[in-house]
Amino acid sequence: MLGALRQDRIELANLTISAQTNRVAVSDGHTVCLSVELDAPPRDFDEIARTLAGYTAPSISRDLPSAPHPVIRVMVEPDRPQPRLDVTHGRRDDHCGWATAS
Repeated sequence: MLGALRQDRIELANLTISAQTNRVAVSDGHTVCLSVELDAPPRDFDEIARTLAGYTAPSISRDLPSAPHPVIRVMVEPDRPQPRLDVTHGRRDDHCGWATAS
């Protein structure tokens, strides 16, 4: 859920999201295509990258064994993300986190 809890009600974020999962025969992970429509264009790519990288999981799930740290890892390399090579992103201790690489 994107938005904020305001006293006794949920205030949804003012944005539109469209997501598509590409299910193909891969041994590790999946690929997600995500489009976000914003009210105003971002100033630059760094602003988008900082916003995505700064996302934290809700407190109720933040400390679960499968909770990744960080939740979203922004990758700028031209050959990334690659699910098989990046499967350990978000891993902590003996638990494999389910990080999202973008």
